[in-house]
Amino acid sequence: MLFLIAAASLALQDTPARDVPDAAPQETVQDNGQLEGAAPALPPTPITDAPTLIAQFDTDYAAHGDIVAQMAGRKARERYLRALLIPIISRTDLDEGARSAIMTETRDTFEAVEASNTAWAVARLDPNVFGPLYEAQPRLALEVLSWAERDETAALRILAVLEPVALAGDYDASLYASRIDAQAVAENRAQTYGTAFQCTDGVEAQWPVDAPELLAERRAALDLVTMEEFLATRLIDGDDACAAPDEATDATE
Repeated sequence: MLFLIAAASLALQDTPARDVPDAAPQETVQDNGQLEGAAPALPPTPITDAPTLIAQFDTDYAAHGDIVAQMAGRKARERYLRALLIPIISRTDLDEGARSAIMTETRDTFEAVEASNTAWAVARLDPNVFGPLYEAQPRLALEVLSWAERDETAALRILAVLEPVALAGDYDASLYASRIDAQAVAENRAQTYGTAFQCTDGVEAQWPVDAPELLAERRAALDLVTMEEFLATRLIDGDDACAAPDEATDATE
């Protein structure tokens, strides 16, 4: 992939915290979850004192400084490879066949760097590492995830580290659910969240769901819309279209 990006670049050249008082015994909970007669909950007061902020700075640096530095170094190496190769293969005065030979001979260097970065990212797929990293540096965590995804054997580990993040509401729940279900389909087993469908003989049907009586509960845990709302949205968006076998054949001709 890294090598292809370099090659594609050539083509582009060409073209306040306040305590909430405890509820009095006579107070009751309303439908919206707030106690009758209780003051609304206030956001926490921002931290402004130096000792606390310094301690927070030191803690964050100790927790994520190394991985930030490692990621920066690895990204810089990928950029450096592209910066070395592109000026060479974009020249117009090369001998006949030179560009192809150069790209062939340098490919192994690109692939070695990419493989090293991918393995490094996969090694970060530890819930004790990825979860705190995502909470503190979500953009960096997603970059680590994108590198790890280059390893097809890491799919289950990726889903495992995403689960607590998704359940905490810190990751796109619909994306997580679709990834979980797509993995189930790939392994020919029942899906979890009901997002996967299959087209058989021109008829679309939902892929089998594991313990369907618990489907609504599982979707609610991720704060997903109900299955009825999900199906209605698919209908509106035209995602329920299912081509008959002869139509599918015509489309590929």
